[in-house]
Amino acid sequence: MRPLRDATVLDVGAPTWSEQGDRLVLAYAAGGHRFEEVIDFARPIESTPFVERVTDLLAVAAGVSYYKVIMPGAVVADPGVRLTTSGRALITALYDQGLRECAFTNDLAVPVPTTFEIAEASAEPTADPIEPRGLMVPFGGGRDSTLVASVLAPFEPILFTVGSNRFSTGTARLLALDLHTVERTISPELLALNRRGALNGHIPVTAINSLIATLASESLGCDHIVMANEAASSSPTMVVDGVEINHQFSKSAEFEQHLDRALADTGRPVRYYSALRPWGDAEIGRAFSTLDDDLQSSFMSCNRAFVRDPAKRARSWCGECPKCLSVFLSMAGWTSPARLSAFFGRDLLADPDRTAGFRELVAVGERPFECVSDTEEAQRQLGRLLDDENWRDHPVVVALAPHARTDAGPPAHPERRSRIPAAVLEAMSKVLDG
Repeated sequence: MRPLRDATVLDVGAPTWSEQGDRLVLAYAAGGHRFEEVIDFARPIESTPFVERVTDLLAVAAGVSYYKVIMPGAVVADPGVRLTTSGRALITALYDQGLRECAFTNDLAVPVPTTFEIAEASAEPTADPIEPRGLMVPFGGGRDSTLVASVLAPFEPILFTVGSNRFSTGTARLLALDLHTVERTISPELLALNRRGALNGHIPVTAINSLIATLASESLGCDHIVMANEAASSSPTMVVDGVEINHQFSKSAEFEQHLDRALADTGRPVRYYSALRPWGDAEIGRAFSTLDDDLQSSFMSCNRAFVRDPAKRARSWCGECPKCLSVFLSMAGWTSPARLSAFFGRDLLADPDRTAGFRELVAVGERPFECVSDTEEAQRQLGRLLDDENWRDHPVVVALAPHARTDAGPPAHPERRSRIPAAVLEAMSKVLDG
């Protein structure tokens, strides 16, 4: 059953803030159904032109959750919702590239054909806050955000998460850093439609969470929003008929620059960038292996540990999903089997039943729709293990040896460093360039 497939328009209602300024309600309508999403910010956010601009961006961006049940079609926003030219470019990319995977997995046209009726706002350019005064690190408790938070701890960043989980809470405690949590409640009507078989699939949730973080930054005194998105997030997961489909589009450099430009036109000096953009899984895995055991044992990057349904949620590493396998492979070259097995609860490269899953990471054309390293990175990680006496005889390593690469890889890209402020880049480089 796909009840909204014949609807052609998603209406984006005017977003409304509570009188106290600590709760935002987003409203949508499509095919006779109405949706209401609630975001609780825990502390009041004062109404400013900046907050109004970002709220409008968030209202349209969060609409992808509801638009996906009616693709393809049009987006029509309340006249009070206005976007600048840069904001419109962000939204256009989000509804196209951010939804390509969802369209592909539902046998719909890719790229996604969408039209927009949204009022225009004039830009209010502001000076660039070159060096950070207040850092916010969006933080889920995974490997990459844990590394960024650990390296930047001397800056005393505020860690930020949408929805609480025990891994982010525990790691924040170990780092002695403040953790600010916002709660996002998806419309119950959408969840009911999904259970009844409405169109469903991957959405660019990092984009939504990033805009929520941006709103929260107003009340938290943060002018730099520092992501932990590495180089591979910019490479497409697959190419279909010449069209790139990237599972990680909202973590990519392209999206990052779209959002940073949109924020530059809001009237408030705030920056959005990734502190890991110049580096890949090998450098990140090596740097992470230098952290103390408490931090290495507290992080969690398995997606099954964060699924919405508690009954289906893994209590620790599932050891089966592509994310588990990718993180294990990236860290193996820098960690002994015994130490890594202690963190993951088992040695995944010693299990022949995991061979097929690891093959998806290293075989050309088989990269899964997950947040994993790109294929060439994984092949070089495998080549590193074949040179390591601690790993070379593991069954999975032996079985996949024909896919290994031993070359040094592409040269560094200076432009990936140019968008990171000098103080942050210096701190990250000391750990990742070593």
